[in-house]
Amino acid sequence: NIEFLFICLDSDKEKWSSLLAKLRLSGEHYWLTKEQGSGIKQSLQIKGVPMYILIDEKGDIQGHGHDFRLSDQKTRDKIDNLVL
Repeated sequence: NIEFLFICLDSDKEKWSSLLAKLRLSGEHYWLTKEQGSGIKQSLQIKGVPMYILIDEKGDIQGHGHDFRLSDQKTRDKIDNLVL
C-alpha cells in the first residue's frame, strides 16, 4: 500500500481549496494554520515548499528533498525499495 499525503503549510485556505478542486489530486489533504505549519517546518527542518518526504511503513523517513521527480532514477529507486 502507498499513501499520498499533502500538507499545506503556507497558503491561504480558500486559495488552497480552490487549487485542490482544480487539480483533483488523489490522496489525503490537510491545511494547517501558520502556527501548526511553523511547528512542522521546525521539526522536519523544512526550509521551503514544496517539500517531499518518503516515509516507510514503520514511520521512518527514507528520503526527502525539494526536487524529487519521478523521472529521476534515484527517486524511482527509493520509491521502488519502499513499495517492494
